[in-house]
Amino acid sequence: MHDLLKQSPRLAMMFVEMLLRRTPQAQKTLARLVDKGCSRERILFDLGNLLRDTDLDTWKGLLGFNGKQTQAALRRMRKTADELERINASLMGEAVRYSHPKLQFAVTLPDAIRLFAKLWEKVARGVTPRKRILLNTVKRRLVQHVIDSTGRPHDREVSALIAAVTPQSTYDEVAHRMWRLKHMPSSR
Repeated sequence: MHDLLKQSPRLAMMFVEMLLRRTPQAQKTLARLVDKGCSRERILFDLGNLLRDTDLDTWKGLLGFNGKQTQAALRRMRKTADELERINASLMGEAVRYSHPKLQFAVTLPDAIRLFAKLWEKVARGVTPRKRILLNTVKRRLVQHVIDSTGRPHDREVSALIAAVTPQSTYDEVAHRMWRLKHMPSSR
């Protein structure tokens, strides 16, 4: 089921609605936020992303590979850039580019690949699963939507919805307020 949720945001939203139906208080909480101006679809979408992103805060989820695989992919990218550069410098490389004008970009492709590898390496060094970047981003989007729509963060309501759809059943208003003040200091 989890793989299906990852593939389809719409399915994740439907699954969130099913989870909320199992908790009448969560349904009422969602209805209150919608009555105050929030978008039902946006809240369901963000809550669905909380479900979909449970494994994205892993090395593989963040970078597409584990640590060793990431280093190997970076080496392959750089090697590919070197090989493309050699091909571009060859007589046949020039002939192919000349005969197909749409391939002129191939001249800049090695540098673009190297730049991408350099940036990806920098991101890989600065991002760790412990920072829970994707989970925090989804929560930030949800809270910001509530604030933008209602003028207030509604910590009790948002925490109740998060707790209803995630394994964090102990996630409560206090925990959520502490999270919000740490990750969104401008929302005080």
